[in-house]
Amino acid sequence: MVSEEGPAIECAKCGAENPPQARFCGSCGNLLVSTLKREEGPVHSL
Repeated sequence: MVSEEGPAIECAKCGAENPPQARFCGSCGNLLVSTLKREEGPVHSL
């Protein structure tokens, strides 16, 4: 399922679909891990 906010996140534990902004599964409570990478700034070496 795709919504205006983005694709649903599937729970790795139970397979339930959750809204893209969810941090925990609404079905089993498992922590959801987004597969989208965050944009990060340049890496600076010291």
